[in-house]
Amino acid sequence: YTERNHSNLIPASCMRRVVKEILNDNGNFRISKAAQEMLQVEAETMVTGKFSRANRLARAAKRETVACCDFKLDDFCNGQLRQ
Repeated sequence: YTERNHSNLIPASCMRRVVKEILNDNGNFRISKAAQEMLQVEAETMVTGKFSRANRLARAAKRETVACCDFKLDDFCNGQLRQ
């Protein structure tokens, strides 16, 4: 999907609002437009990758629907499991 469609998955206005809230909660920071755009691309890449891996795990388990356990297993396999 992301290779064929170059538009944002998350509306830019929503992403700007979330980033602004996070920056304001952690101090008085500003972010350039280029940095905001790069952050959005990287965030969307991370999210689509995570869903893609979870989908592969669901299919391997002979399920059509991704479940929370697929995300947890993905975290475990990638050493990101939080205790």
